Amino acid sequence: MKVVGILGCGWLGIPLGVNLQKKNWQVKASRRSDEGIALLRKNRLEEYKIELLHKI
Repeated sequence: MKVVGILGCGWLGIPLGVNLQKKNWQVKASRRSDEGIALLRKNRLEEYKIELLHKI
C-alpha cells in the first residue's frame, strides 16, 4: 500500500485525500484546530493534530 501525508489538510487536501483513499492509498492528514480534526474524522482520514512554533 502506498502512503501519503498531507500537511495542513484543508479545502484542497480533504478531497485529494478522499480520492487517494479510493485508489487504495493510506492517507495521513494533519490540521491545527479541533474543528479541522473533526473534519478529517468525518471524511475518514487518519488525523494528526499539529502545532508549529516559530523560533528566532
